Amino acid sequence: MADRRRRDLLALTLVAVALRLPAILSPRHLSFDDGVYGATAVAMRHGARPYRDVFSSQGPLHHPLIYLADLVGLRTSVAPRTLSLAAGIAITLCTYLAARAVADRRAGLVAALLATTAGSLLLVTTGISGDGPAIAFAIGAVTVALSARDHDGWVRPVVAGLLVGAACSVKLLVGPVVLVVGLLLWNRRRPRQLVAAAVLAVAVPLALAAPWGYARVWDQSVSYHREARRYTVGEVAWRIVTTLLERDLFVTVTALVVVGAALLARAAWRPSDLPVHERPGTIFGIWLGAQVGFLLAESAMWRPHVSQLVVPLCLLAALRLPSWRVLAVAWVVALPVWAINVAGMVRPGGYRGADATVAARLRALPDTAVVVTDDPGFPWRAGLRVPDALVDVSVKQFDQRRITEADVLRAARDRAVCAVLVTSGERMGRFPDLPARLTDDGYRTVLHDGARRLLVRDCR
Repeated sequence: MADRRRRDLLALTLVAVALRLPAILSPRHLSFDDGVYGATAVAMRHGARPYRDVFSSQGPLHHPLIYLADLVGLRTSVAPRTLSLAAGIAITLCTYLAARAVADRRAGLVAALLATTAGSLLLVTTGISGDGPAIAFAIGAVTVALSARDHDGWVRPVVAGLLVGAACSVKLLVGPVVLVVGLLLWNRRRPRQLVAAAVLAVAVPLALAAPWGYARVWDQSVSYHREARRYTVGEVAWRIVTTLLERDLFVTVTALVVVGAALLARAAWRPSDLPVHERPGTIFGIWLGAQVGFLLAESAMWRPHVSQLVVPLCLLAALRLPSWRVLAVAWVVALPVWAINVAGMVRPGGYRGADATVAARLRALPDTAVVVTDDPGFPWRAGLRVPDALVDVSVKQFDQRRITEADVLRAARDRAVCAVLVTSGERMGRFPDLPARLTDDGYRTVLHDGARRLLVRDCR
């Protein structure tokens, strides 16, 4: 059995890597966040510090992990993405182990394959993100807590507590995992170990935040996200549903088939011998339900955040799987829609169209050039830097006036800056007088296509 498990883990690792490697090696930035965090990694190579020199919207562990991944990747052009690759592998393997712990080998394989092929998870485990590492730590904590059921020692509860603390130190959105791990440890009826795990889960974020300053960490990773609602609850719910139907269709179809098959066979149901709070369905259902609640309550729920639902949904679906034949029919039906929506994530290729023109213009600049832009992915993939204070130029930064037109002009006037790239009317494009004011500072427009505008000057 141990040999079979090792073979399964090896095979799943190869699948996870094969699906992600073309995107990891892509010469373009894969998402806005990918560009922001890629530029952040470059800034940290040159001594910039999280929360002080570069804005850090995630928890206090996220930027150190990016720095470590960049170092492990030998600071190549795609080195920071090794963090995403590692997260994708960890999510795949831990999902297998968690499902196998409460069901059987088939459940483990199906759950892991559904998770590793889900478009929402592919997106956050190829491009650099906070969601991928946070989910990896979260499912790791659940897997360790599940394994603790059959062991009396302290090691597993302690590790589970540390992993929960690490998950929340990357991204607070994974907070519902606290309920799952807490319930699993509570079911062991060893309150001292539960208390120890809880203390560690709290201590880890506090210890990691201390070097950067609690006020800065709170302001950038918590207060920053407590803005007025950008979308109504109904709009968020619709985003969740459409994302699951487009990017995660294998997972959604499998869950629907499982529910349908279970209802048809309800006459043969046998009541479980376990108390309700110890049943895997209850535990994973609490995880999924609480995570949906978190997304509905979020002030700005972006589609990549739906990735937080994938693992608990896969684990729930794996608990009562129908036959392979039924699953195969469902997957064949879902395959074309999944392929259309996910193909670009698996094989993104290089820049095309107007993006390729922008990239070529930037690559023609000197290697030492600094670029002010509202999409840092372009200079990052061109091997150029952006000002440390402008590595994170999300819409919320402009909405909250953390970045103003005066800030952009001040950065653009720095002697090291050779170009200003505007790509979005929601970000730097909201300043209509910016091009004229930059012209007064010696910039000239070399590209203007809709909201896109590239202005350059002689580098000094």
